[in-house]
Amino acid sequence: MAMSSQTSDITDYFSQQSPSQNSRSQKILSDPATESILQELNSDQRKAVSKALCAHQYALILGMPGTGKTTTISCLVRVLVASDKSVLLTSYTHTAVDNILLKLKEANVDFLRLGQVHKVLPELQSYTAQMAASDIKTVNELKQLYESKSVVATTCLGVNHALFSQRSFDYCIVDEASQITQPVCIGPLRRARVFILVGDHYQLPPLVQSVEAR
Repeated sequence: MAMSSQTSDITDYFSQQSPSQNSRSQKILSDPATESILQELNSDQRKAVSKALCAHQYALILGMPGTGKTTTISCLVRVLVASDKSVLLTSYTHTAVDNILLKLKEANVDFLRLGQVHKVLPELQSYTAQMAASDIKTVNELKQLYESKSVVATTCLGVNHALFSQRSFDYCIVDEASQITQPVCIGPLRRARVFILVGDHYQLPPLVQSVEAR
């Protein structure tokens, strides 16, 4: 169901909503902390966040260029964290992941960034697993680190990290989802109870060299 056809709006599609999920989402949305976060969004962005919270299994959010998808994602993550939910944040590129994390850092949201340090923005490198674990001496301490962060961020190809053998997440949010092939996207989706895909399939599609696969 398309909410709007205007290019200045975020257009969202949803499915698999349940009455119990709607009730929980309304409770979250009525929380003063959530209301404060949503004030940073326009009406269409708030509607996208609201519907994502209602998702029983998945939500798809379509946003044209310049509609504020990154801002919407960061606010959605903040709302979920304030509601004691765990979030796996992912995308195909390091740049897309880090752009969202910069906004979370500004909002003082703690997170763990997986991936090679030299591929992470310098201002985010202190949040990487390598840096965070630099003083850890035992396996139990490392396990506690992996389980202590409500938000874990990595690229879609980074889900082979040891952390994912220890835990799953309430939500998986995939940015630039329209640029990712299905086999690559399946990896992070399997790690969460609910997944939210954000992107714009009218822009560049995934790069597929095989003519038959296209």
